[in-house]
Amino acid sequence: MKYIFFLFLGLSSLKAVACSCNYQEIEIDFENSKFVSYVKVTSVSANSETKSFYEELRGDYKILNIYKGSQISKPILVGSKSTSSASCNVKLEEGEYIIFAKDNLAILHECLPTLKLARYRSEYRDYALLLLDHLSKKSRGQLSSFKPKLGFREVTDVFKQHQGNIDNIFFKHPSNKHIVGRFSLSVNVYIDKSGRVTKVDMPEDFVNETVRVLIENYIKGIKFRESYENLETTYSISRFK
Repeated sequence: MKYIFFLFLGLSSLKAVACSCNYQEIEIDFENSKFVSYVKVTSVSANSETKSFYEELRGDYKILNIYKGSQISKPILVGSKSTSSASCNVKLEEGEYIIFAKDNLAILHECLPTLKLARYRSEYRDYALLLLDHLSKKSRGQLSSFKPKLGFREVTDVFKQHQGNIDNIFFKHPSNKHIVGRFSLSVNVYIDKSGRVTKVDMPEDFVNETVRVLIENYIKGIKFRESYENLETTYSISRFK
């Protein structure tokens, strides 16, 4: 019998909007992009080559810093005429942005990596730029004294280290011996900025109280590093025969 532990993560506080997106972290967006730059959009005009409502406008911009790629690979920046939480559009206007692009086009959209910095607190802007500088130096083999805060990738790795123990607590408890075949249980975990697990939620109707307390106490005993924001994690303990 094999237990498989799935960890699904989502950023809870940096992009709080009505539309639903699977957000990545800056580290992952950096890895997946060919061009990453901190820019200032100086003017916006109609995009004559628009293909969709989120490519209505084109922004002319000045590069303030390049973290990956080169001036030669500078992409076209496009966006919408207005911000909509229903369609996940983001209005393109003058101001500062962090551009992530896999090709010659960078699209400003809630579900895509490019960031409109006016939408975030100044502390996050400063942290994001320091993190990008760190990642840029690291990718070139240079030393960096900057130490990133706890992120979801690290949370995933830590939980994977505890996978076997959590599996055993749940599946080997006498109250769960009746569970056969495929099974999946979602658990919400809340981690504060100090790295302390403050809350563990799981469906009460499907979990024996003793098992629930055992899992909650075990997860609250896991130690994490400091994070930039409070983190909310959802994972599923699953079994497949």
